[in-house]
Amino acid sequence: MDASSQRWAMVERMKMGFVMGGITGMSIGFLSGAFTVLRFGPGERGYLATVGSQMLQSGGFFAFLMSIGSLLRTEEGPASVTAPPSLRLTAATAHHLPTARTAPLRVRVDPHWWHDAPRSF
Repeated sequence: MDASSQRWAMVERMKMGFVMGGITGMSIGFLSGAFTVLRFGPGERGYLATVGSQMLQSGGFFAFLMSIGSLLRTEEGPASVTAPPSLRLTAATAHHLPTARTAPLRVRVDPHWWHDAPRSF
């Protein structure tokens, strides 16, 4: 991969991180803005301006962080993705992993658990 295509790939990753961070941050901003409006009232600016302001602030902040994070993750390159040979899963080591057939989940529930519960009424 030449330098210009690698640079464009980094820009694309940064844009993707910005969009993902913006969507996540705006949804978190909607929740916190709605909670603020319900708890303290809309204030002088009204409901939409208060919630929208909170959405834009948290969305922009989280988008900035995610774009920087995705850029740093891109710069690490494929060397950080590959596992060392001692940790790689091969057909020879796969039979040691527990499966649903070899290790079923057994849960024992006492049918009279409520008898020991403290009475608060």
